[in-house]
Amino acid sequence: MSLIGITGGIGAGKTTVLQILRGLGAACWDADESVHELYRPGGEGLRLVTEQWGAGVLLPDGTLDRKRMAERVFPDPAERRRLEALIHPLVRRQMLAAAEKAACDLFCAVPLLYEGGWEKEFRCVVAVWCDRRTQEERLKARGWTAEEIRDRLAAQLPMEEKMQRADFALANNGTMELLREQCARILNSLDTP
Repeated sequence: MSLIGITGGIGAGKTTVLQILRGLGAACWDADESVHELYRPGGEGLRLVTEQWGAGVLLPDGTLDRKRMAERVFPDPAERRRLEALIHPLVRRQMLAAAEKAACDLFCAVPLLYEGGWEKEFRCVVAVWCDRRTQEERLKARGWTAEEIRDRLAAQLPMEEKMQRADFALANNGTMELLREQCARILNSLDTP
């Protein structure tokens, strides 16, 4: 059993790729889902964040105000690194625990795979790419402002660099059928699941 990394820019389609891979029978794990779990009330991530930044980052119901937290950390690289230093080790621990339980290769979507120095954990890496216009349209559809998009993109390596560093690249600005075909080809070349 080995880990296969999936990375790419925000809005590139990592979650869609995971859904396709699951549909093709692959075992999958998602770092974003792990982070959401960590930020749930009673979660270790939420506890650490409130210890560092106080109750001002919480909504009245005690959940994390993700928008307020993003406004605090994304424009300030030092604050973002501080958050990542708290949360990334927890996410990595959950990923390795999932890998231990997996009976086959495990595809792991990790948005900041290269930025976090995690590439050594993976047998190979798949980068998901889309053109900048498509990326911005997808992020605007999530309700993000131009400023939020700018700050988030500045916090990540460009998609082109991720593609150059990866073992495989998927283009995700075409049809779902084309993306599914690309995923199937990668599965076949890896001889997995």
